[in-house]
Amino acid sequence: MKILRTGQSLRKCLMGFSAALCGLSVAAADREFFVAPEGDDVNNDGLSWATATSLTNGFAKANAAVYNELHLQAGTYLPSKCLTATKMMTIVGGLAGEGDEPDAVTGRSVIDAQGAYGTIFSNGTSPGNYAYGFFTYLENLDLRHATAQAVSYATTYGSFRAINCRFAGNRGSRSGSNGIHQGARGLSYSGYNGGNMRCELYDCEFVDNGSLAGSDLTLMWSGCGCSISYGTAVLENCLFASNGLASADMPTSSGNEGMTGHAISSSAKILATGCRFVRNRGTTGWNNKWPGAAGGATVYSTASGNVFDRCIFVANENVYGGSVRGTLGTLTVTANTTVRNCTFAYNLVDGGAAAGGLTVNGGTAAVTNSIFYGNAVGSGATVGADIHVEADARAKITFTLFGGDAETYVTTVDPSLLTLKDCVFGDARLVTDSASFCKGARVSGEVPKVVWTTPCGEIRSAYNLHLCGGSGFYDEATDEKVTACRRKGNSPAIDAGDPAVKCVEPQPNGNRVNLGAYGNTPWATMSPGGLVLFVQ
Repeated sequence: MKILRTGQSLRKCLMGFSAALCGLSVAAADREFFVAPEGDDVNNDGLSWATATSLTNGFAKANAAVYNELHLQAGTYLPSKCLTATKMMTIVGGLAGEGDEPDAVTGRSVIDAQGAYGTIFSNGTSPGNYAYGFFTYLENLDLRHATAQAVSYATTYGSFRAINCRFAGNRGSRSGSNGIHQGARGLSYSGYNGGNMRCELYDCEFVDNGSLAGSDLTLMWSGCGCSISYGTAVLENCLFASNGLASADMPTSSGNEGMTGHAISSSAKILATGCRFVRNRGTTGWNNKWPGAAGGATVYSTASGNVFDRCIFVANENVYGGSVRGTLGTLTVTANTTVRNCTFAYNLVDGGAAAGGLTVNGGTAAVTNSIFYGNAVGSGATVGADIHVEADARAKITFTLFGGDAETYVTTVDPSLLTLKDCVFGDARLVTDSASFCKGARVSGEVPKVVWTTPCGEIRSAYNLHLCGGSGFYDEATDEKVTACRRKGNSPAIDAGDPAVKCVEPQPNGNRVNLGAYGNTPWATMSPGGLVLFVQ
């Protein structure tokens, strides 16, 4: 789901030419180097598009000066080994590299490890050109087929920012020891413990990262899409899809499986806006060091203030394979977290103590203006399909829709830990309804408790989580008005949000926000039409 974002303007601003205008701390370039897929390292110096060099040679040149920018022509690059940065730098890809506008963005530059080695980009732990608040900056890159992390950024100093980058098909097999495996395959960011480091991801995609088919899962896999440690993680309009287990894999029954954070594992504070977590898949077994797994995002953080705003969690799956079932669901938090205008739909979690939607294992979760619908747990589960609150946690839930009665869908070990106010229970009437979704998931039984098959089938990829009814909605991809779903009746999530929130939805909007990820956006389902009087 695209979002409206302020503060992001021209690429030049983000690259430091006008940093003062947008409040960013990106260093001004000491020198620019130009790289092309067919760059000439023998005759060219890389100081212009006309004299572009190879990626490997350009990277070496960028390491030699103070703060440098690498400009990559669009195309495919096949470096034969990891590119290690000893300095903080800016790398911008997808550029035309020729013609009247050689710096025009034409797409992304593909950097493909071809499954031949571990990491594509890595950095030194203490960049030689560090200045407080500066970022290593990547834009318009497509990083593919690494067997370890596509990007590994471990630093005592310096933050990291990526814009319009794609991390795809980075999968590897077993490694690690003593039951612990830091298995990030897309991005691994580790800031300074106690520092104010930031990892910022805008309009990025993490797709199909994780374990290879048939891999030994007796070690923990952590953050298959993205693993972030310390500081603050800012995620805007990012997609996390099909990360974790390979699609055909089922875990064994050894009891040691663990895959914590199929999409994200984080010990940093997460501020996520407009992100989508789709079809991420892993185990709900129990590792001998760390418990369970989470389908969408797992937040292991002692920092307060995690926020998920206007995010979608759909068709994430946790398959059970251990002798002891795990305690982590689709989104699991252990620290203070706000969930605002989010939609959790059709997530499948086969864990005895984990909800299909949100599991609160610590801290206080404040949930408002959200939708939990069509989520399912295993037939032997003793917890709710939508939300479960553990003994060391609390949840305050307001203006939120659940798929059924509170006793079945929202549970806690102690009623004093859970507050429900102004909530709605029943059919959310989403465009993709429960019957349509279940046709694509190989499970038996009825929601909220189902039985997994072996091997587990592919969950359908097509989904539409707009609300039916009202006066229709504008599609976020085409901006065309959609009214066909009105015949299904009005969703009870229309105009059901907190009346204290200023409503900026398209008219007619009932002067009250909708529930779910599209609530209070230009793509919200409009209120049922009626007579409008204009008074002068």
